[in-house]
Amino acid sequence: MSESPRMWDSAHRWVKCLVFWGPLLAAGLGALGCWGEQTNFWDDRPVATNLYSSLIAFFIGAPFALLVLSWLSDRQAQAVARVMAFQQTRKAARLFAETLGKNFQADTLEARRRGLADLVLECRKFRAETRRQPQAHVSYTTEHLAAKVDKINRALDAVLRVPARGSLQKVWFAELTMYWRQLSTAIMPYLDEVAFAPDRPVRIEGALERLTADSETPFTRMTVSSATGVELERLRTEAKRVIDAAEQLQYLLGQLDDLERIAARTE
Repeated sequence: MSESPRMWDSAHRWVKCLVFWGPLLAAGLGALGCWGEQTNFWDDRPVATNLYSSLIAFFIGAPFALLVLSWLSDRQAQAVARVMAFQQTRKAARLFAETLGKNFQADTLEARRRGLADLVLECRKFRAETRRQPQAHVSYTTEHLAAKVDKINRALDAVLRVPARGSLQKVWFAELTMYWRQLSTAIMPYLDEVAFAPDRPVRIEGALERLTADSETPFTRMTVSSATGVELERLRTEAKRVIDAAEQLQYLLGQLDDLERIAARTE
């Protein structure tokens, strides 16, 4: 897009009025000045002549000067806003990545992904093994269920540290949401510039919301009190909650490479 239309669109309406009417007024005053010159009106009025010519110059030059100055001011404000947004982007991206990784047992991204995948696998196996069959009733002892649940708990202990396996995990999710909103707010006007897909912020926001959609603490150790049907359904529900939350964490971990790239690109 040409800079001229942008300059005109960004100008204040009074500046636009001066740009339109200023040359017309200057033309009228110039014609009047020429008539006065032919009638020798200005011969004995040097001060008035200078003031009159200055007035004509003002109506010609001032509107266009204001137009250019307003455009330059707008460009400067945009440049300052961009620098500040990129500074906030780098800081928020770093804090988001650090906060996301602080409650994992493993130090590497790949190991964290594998740990979550193992946790999801154990939960899916539990739900598949305890699924009710239409033609057969399968009964379980408390010890049998406890052994199955223990596999899930061990997978949970292997992937997440203690703060993320209790009530403090909702603080973890709140911190992640806060840093992501800071990041998305700063980077939203510059998505094309940093090559970030427009739907990605919405999907990340959705993943954070789904982490607490069913429970603020989905990653809690499961316990078995009996082998009744009600207890079995409770355990299956908890396993499903863990699956959903783990998958959202997997998705967020998958965005870290792009966020790191964005942080580097805004330097």
